[in-house]
Amino acid sequence: MKGETAAVCAVYLPERRLSPPLNTYTRISGDDFLSKVVNGIIATKPLYALLTVGAKSVRRTKNRLRACDGARACDGARACDGARPSKKTDLILPPSLHFCQVFKSTASKAGVPWDATYRSLTTDPALRAIKAELEDPRIVYPAYYTVPFHAYPAGNLSWEAAAEVESATQVTALRTFRGEAPELAPDDAQARLRCNIHAAITAFASEGRAGGGGGSGGGGGGGAAAAAFTAILDAGCSVGVSTRHLASAWPAAAVTGLDLSPYFLAVAELRERQREAGMVPAPHSNAGPACAARPRISYLHANAEATRLPRSSFDLVNSTFVVHECRPYAIEGMAGEAFRLLRAGGTYAVADNDPASPTIQNLPAPLFTMMKATEPWSDEYYQCDIEAILREAGFVDVRTEAADHRHRVVLGRKP
Repeated sequence: MKGETAAVCAVYLPERRLSPPLNTYTRISGDDFLSKVVNGIIATKPLYALLTVGAKSVRRTKNRLRACDGARACDGARACDGARPSKKTDLILPPSLHFCQVFKSTASKAGVPWDATYRSLTTDPALRAIKAELEDPRIVYPAYYTVPFHAYPAGNLSWEAAAEVESATQVTALRTFRGEAPELAPDDAQARLRCNIHAAITAFASEGRAGGGGGSGGGGGGGAAAAAFTAILDAGCSVGVSTRHLASAWPAAAVTGLDLSPYFLAVAELRERQREAGMVPAPHSNAGPACAARPRISYLHANAEATRLPRSSFDLVNSTFVVHECRPYAIEGMAGEAFRLLRAGGTYAVADNDPASPTIQNLPAPLFTMMKATEPWSDEYYQCDIEAILREAGFVDVRTEAADHRHRVVLGRKP
């Protein structure tokens, strides 16, 4: 793939894996005893409040309950710079429950500018104007989308969330490959994470072409050569990190990023305008050397279940780290819409956490608890048969590939 060297993909693409068994359960979902305990904690509002306080404190500071250092007051949604941790909070919340503190600690050690990025975005006057340009007033947000996510009270419909996604995404990649030597830089970890996903897509699409499956395929080379995608939809693009990597991997394609959050889209569009002006600093360039020559990404405020886009208009529909935040009926709707939007032979790729992976299965119980406290639909996702949903939508050749030790790509082809 252009922008992602064959050598990188050849090194990092995991071996092909078999599809997981139906109704795969982890220890935090279904009827398992631990799952019931965790669900009981989450259902108890005072305990749930403590969990979410712990998650919030972690992303920004250890204490979001206390006043700032006297220079200015907290706004109730974010602790000011310099706020010191509360001993009382530390006593109530064991260190093992500070799930997001791990993220911010990783960011600090790796040089990811979490706080600086937050300040830069939340004080940029262009963001609100861009949001007004992109926002579709016809959108009716589904109920599952309007609940708190990741300990943000307004979930994905907030500037606070939008300003922290890029940094959190960098840390996700870093923590996926932590402990390896040499230690990866943030951009390298992100490139590796995306390259693994793209290599699985390329190999799948190439097999389709070799077998006469239609126009979405490309060259072979064990997944290293670029598939000939000409139109790509990134459904659930968030702030555009996945979209920029898709555009870098397939620089000849017209790429559209679609999301339900106008706040996220505003950040994505801002980055695109900054790229055009040559202004995007590391680590959020996130797209590789081929990025400069690629066409402009288009961003669209829409529901991936009903996009209003023309049918048969894309070769690839991609959703990365989206479906774990969706109810099963929404995943079904997204698959059905992807099928409608794809041309014959087109590829649908769904990349997300792999419930069957040993990493997910063996996460410590405290981390599971924090995950469930900040991911309201995780129980349903971990019990959801994504392959069956794709087949029901009409896709063929459906299979699951490992992207790395904790993420999978579920792939299907439109006949």
